[in-house]
Amino acid sequence: MEMDRHYATAVFNLIQEWNLTDRSRFVCFDTTASNTGVHAGACVLLVEKLGRDLISLACRHHIMKFMVAKVFDTVMGPSSGPNIKLFQRFREYWGSVDQSSYESGLDVEFIASVLSPVRDDIIRFIQQQLTRVSTERRLP
Repeated sequence: MEMDRHYATAVFNLIQEWNLTDRSRFVCFDTTASNTGVHAGACVLLVEKLGRDLISLACRHHIMKFMVAKVFDTVMGPSSGPNIKLFQRFREYWGSVDQSSYESGLDVEFIASVLSPVRDDIIRFIQQQLTRVSTERRLP
């Protein structure tokens, strides 16, 4: 919590030093608890120091992490700590996997039968996402 206050103070001091106090309208941040804490996160403290609301622009990468975590919790159930048993077992077993004998899941009849009806949709979606990301990276 003390670090959050230091972050907010440092950003606020720079905003003042650069004469941007009246021009600041947005705050862009990663979604760590030190930034997003409801009562004492750096963003909340910065808003308090400025005396007005700012539009919050959470990092897209970190937002996706929350979305994937929600999907995982829905499918696998919530985890009780930072170490998820499924991934621990996978990591322990990984050394036993013969990576030289890799086969595509599409070579397995059951997997192919499930994916076959949606194969073209999946490929189209992935291509659209790659195009979108590529375009966004080129924007100034």
